[in-house]
Amino acid sequence: MNFIERPLYMDKLIGSIKNNRIKILSGVRGVGKTSILKMFQEKLNPDETIYIDFESAEYFFITESVGLYEHLSGKITPTEFRYLILDEIQRIKDWQKVIAALKTDFNVDIYIAVSRTNNLEELGDVTLIEILPLSFKESQCENFEEYLNGSMPAIITKDSNKVSDIFYSAIAQDVLIANKIADNDVLMLLLRILISETGKIHSFNSLSKLLNEVVEKAPAVRTIESYIKFLTDARIIYNVPVFDFKSDHQLSRYAKYYPCDLGFYKIIMGRINLTDIHILESVIYFELLRLNVKVTTGKSVSFIAENNDNKIYVQVSGRQWKRRNVIKPIRTIKDHYSKWILTLDETYTHSKDGIRIINIEDFLREE
Repeated sequence: MNFIERPLYMDKLIGSIKNNRIKILSGVRGVGKTSILKMFQEKLNPDETIYIDFESAEYFFITESVGLYEHLSGKITPTEFRYLILDEIQRIKDWQKVIAALKTDFNVDIYIAVSRTNNLEELGDVTLIEILPLSFKESQCENFEEYLNGSMPAIITKDSNKVSDIFYSAIAQDVLIANKIADNDVLMLLLRILISETGKIHSFNSLSKLLNEVVEKAPAVRTIESYIKFLTDARIIYNVPVFDFKSDHQLSRYAKYYPCDLGFYKIIMGRINLTDIHILESVIYFELLRLNVKVTTGKSVSFIAENNDNKIYVQVSGRQWKRRNVIKPIRTIKDHYSKWILTLDETYTHSKDGIRIINIEDFLREE
């Protein structure tokens, strides 16, 4: 089988071999976790490797932790070393306790792919590898506008129905069923609001008010907070915390929200508008995550990317980056950290007032 090369993740997996941590690949369904695990498996000694896909009907008989431990421990002896590669294990109740026990009881190096990231603290020290949709380079799209139609691996097949199937399967399996949500109408309405309001700053209270405009009785703010956690745990939606420059701290109840893939946005909204600044922000946000930096947002700047002691302020623009409403906010930030404007305008090789101007497509192509 031919797989799309994902060197960013393969390098992380190879670099983590036998590091005494449980490796967790997290990401929305259909993002390519299984393909990455299978490519990684090919680099290991097959005599030392056990691979199980728990979504295969072959393993439907395992439904709870005792059966899971018995099955896996039966494949290993105390004197053997084994790589355990376990795909979509989250359907089995209390799987975290089993994995922690296996790590204690046997000489194993464990790799797990999950579509939900709840309750991972029970595993102790883990290496969490966030699997994102295809980057612009990985997608092999001919141009940036094509890339905006979506970046799930299914885009390679040009199968929009497959992306739709992934979207609704993730909602059904990893949100509604996993969290036993009875009122799916309200959750779906909230999801539609989050996607239609992509890139806009919201609080739980503001989302409650928006819901109250279309339903007779909006759910409690606490319920909205829980629903958003379910959607972010399933990696359908990503939330970007808001940093307040005046108080110099993060606002805990405010965030911007982005769907993990613009193909999901297109399913809800019907089309992609190249000139919508929030669409461009979505692309840049996920590219920043691929660079393994902490990302927050501010009311006057698109993103703040931090890594160790370094920080970069990023302002995303469509065309005409010289407009006052684009350049003025980032100029008002007076500290010494780097400031970038990412734009659809032609490539600029110079900086303006210490601000680096970068064409978005060039940024996405950079190594």
